[in-house]
Amino acid sequence: MKVFAFLAAGLLLSACASAPAVRARADASPCLPDSRQCAIYDFAMADERVLRANGEAVAVDCPWSSDEASLEQRRAHCAELIEVALAVVADRLPDALQRIPVDQVRYEDVGACVDGVARERAGGDCYRRLRAKVPLPWIVPSTGAAAAGSGLR
Repeated sequence: MKVFAFLAAGLLLSACASAPAVRARADASPCLPDSRQCAIYDFAMADERVLRANGEAVAVDCPWSSDEASLEQRRAHCAELIEVALAVVADRLPDALQRIPVDQVRYEDVGACVDGVARERAGGDCYRRLRAKVPLPWIVPSTGAAAAGSGLR
């Protein structure tokens, strides 16, 4: 199990290191519905309240990839990282979330190239991004005030 945890940490860190920095200011906590970011690492480490604020699914940003990579290559790379993140979440929140089947995660291309600032930081290359929509099968769904809003920022 320690080997798996070591590999998982390495994969998640490599995913974070591959993404160009594009955020100019701090937004809401990563992975909240109104935040601008929910990277794979953020999803893997998000606490239950943050994930519950998303309801039945959370949108997770895959690492940005060079325009040279095909959609299938980008999807495969992201799916590998998402699979590790799902295992981490399952280990962290076993009493809150059911195991999330990998085949229920959906991927969508979220645009041609990153904005001009990020492109300039990336040396003028075009980087593309995928987003994974990860279902959140709660063992006990939120009800009442808890479902209305988390109050987190």
